Amino acid sequence: MNRIKFSLLVILVGILVVPTLSSAARWNPFAKISEQRTGKAGILENPDLLCAGEAVKAREDGLLAGMETHFAVMKKTMETRRAVLSKAWTMTDRKERNVAIRKAAADYNIEMRLANKVLKNSRDTIWASYRKSMKACGVKGAPVELEKNVVPNTDLNVQ
Repeated sequence: MNRIKFSLLVILVGILVVPTLSSAARWNPFAKISEQRTGKAGILENPDLLCAGEAVKAREDGLLAGMETHFAVMKKTMETRRAVLSKAWTMTDRKERNVAIRKAAADYNIEMRLANKVLKNSRDTIWASYRKSMKACGVKGAPVELEKNVVPNTDLNVQ
């Protein structure tokens, strides 16, 4: 009995929904695409393409420099942790060793959080500058699809 009710419901919904979707005047899945191609959505309005290319280059150079700095700090922090942990494991007193290991982990986490915060601030500044430059170049609605996933979380211990 329930299957019959469900089947009737599906048929009824199909009868009501299909004519609505088939009407070209009411629903056009390509309307947004055609707006973007014709420029009606205001995406490009006489942009200076050379200027926009320079803005993209400056953004990418800045992001690359920020990443290089970030990875240099990460390397230094990990080398410091390695040295401290090596020294801690030479200690014979269990309590002192555990305190040293915990301190090494805490110091590492503090340094990594600080490095991630500096990287994030650097990225935010670079992207703000990029948006301002693109606006000055005449590009409206500059694409920001890369902005959200520029830097993956590189360490599971850092939150």
